[in-house]
Amino acid sequence: MHAADYYYSQIRKLPSQDKSYAENVRRAFRAALRDLPSAFVEDVLDFYSTIYTGPKNDFSKTAEHLVFVIELFTGSYDDGNDAFEDAEWDFFRDIIDEHAGELSMDLVTEVMQLILSKGKL
Repeated sequence: MHAADYYYSQIRKLPSQDKSYAENVRRAFRAALRDLPSAFVEDVLDFYSTIYTGPKNDFSKTAEHLVFVIELFTGSYDDGNDAFEDAEWDFFRDIIDEHAGELSMDLVTEVMQLILSKGKL
């Protein structure tokens, strides 16, 4: 099972009205990206916790959107999805640059090529 599929199967089981929903989503996200450095994963979670909360801080929209983020960082992102806003591409550029020494060269190259194709490099 791909990381994004695993993550999605986990968050679908969670009741979005539960007080611990956001933390359970974060836990599933961490598990899906467990092969990446924890500081990198936490930086990504922090970004999405602050800018992509949707109406009335509805974290369920963020939870669904994180599927695309997992796909991006696990090499299964379909560029045809066009799932990200310009600010997100800018964030990806900056976070990859910041953590490049800790990430695999294949991941850095793949994400930077996508960023370049979006004209964000």
